[in-house]
Amino acid sequence: MSSVLEIRPLTRVEGHGSIKVFFAGTKVEKVSLSLYESPRFFEALLKGKSYAEVPEIICRICSLCSTEWEFRRLLCPHCGEEDKEKIPIYTAQQFPYIRLEACDTCHTYMKAVDLTKNGLAVPEVDELASLALDLWASEKGYTKLQLNLLGW
Repeated sequence: MSSVLEIRPLTRVEGHGSIKVFFAGTKVEKVSLSLYESPRFFEALLKGKSYAEVPEIICRICSLCSTEWEFRRLLCPHCGEEDKEKIPIYTAQQFPYIRLEACDTCHTYMKAVDLTKNGLAVPEVDELASLALDLWASEKGYTKLQLNLLGW
């Protein structure tokens, strides 16, 4: 008889994580570690990795519901555009850790709070505090892909 012991959540881990221990009777068959949020300074973890491995190493957090999801940066989540020339990134001096990731094909954008640049940022709060970026994007003809808690 096989069974699985899952230890979740892990504490003292940057983000969320769990350990799964797979048993065959009383013998341990396999142990796996899963980290659901990217740790700060994850760039070092990406050195030497294939681009196909990156989504499993890093993730995004929804500012509306705090759901973590894996999605690669160079792909528009709305229309699927993959041409990097049509997927610009905009930043502002006031918020160097917040990016507007836009798509010039479908004219949508989403806001990204980069915790590697500001580890003290709170995505839900900083998303709201940077409303000026949303106003700028609207003036440029972009529509926000997912509205925040205030409906912006």
